[in-house]
Amino acid sequence: MKKSTGTIPSKGWYLITVYDVRKDGQRIEDTIYETCMFCNNEKIRYVHVVCHINVEEEYHVGCICAGKMTDDYNTCKLEEDALKKLSAQQTRFLERTWHVTKNGNRSLVYETFKLLIFKTKNGKYQCKVNDTFGKKEFETLEEAKLATWNGIQYFKNKEK
Repeated sequence: MKKSTGTIPSKGWYLITVYDVRKDGQRIEDTIYETCMFCNNEKIRYVHVVCHINVEEEYHVGCICAGKMTDDYNTCKLEEDALKKLSAQQTRFLERTWHVTKNGNRSLVYETFKLLIFKTKNGKYQCKVNDTFGKKEFETLEEAKLATWNGIQYFKNKEK
């Protein structure tokens, strides 16, 4: 994103959300970073979306600028840290070794979740998290593993 033209307020902004520009399972070298709309710093991975009552557009900024703009660096840092922690957990999860069953399925127990990846009749992969079968089919085992991770996150958020 480009920095907006004109004068913008330096205070009075509100944090809407924070997101990671790196897609699930994406390699570092394939990541397309954003540019802070406030200071023009490039290569922002964790983007803080802020808004202001007197500014029409939302601003996509880095953590430090979001902290200055909202006058709440602590919340901005906590939100970013939560995303970093989740990303690191996902990386470790994807690196786990799955047990190969007699019939060639992959199984894994992760925390309280029983995971299963199996091949369908058409040679694609499908997933099961606990007693819930996923409806999507995946071309690769890596995509299926990522889908089980996303299933775990879905069930964790549903419990909240």
